[in-house]
Amino acid sequence: MPATHSPMPARAWIVRLARVCG
Repeated sequence: MPATHSPMPARAWIVRLARVCG
């Protein structure tokens, strides 16, 4: 799990990660 300080909510990047991982 990347320790990035992104302004986007956790769910948003989780959904993005899910899409990237297929």
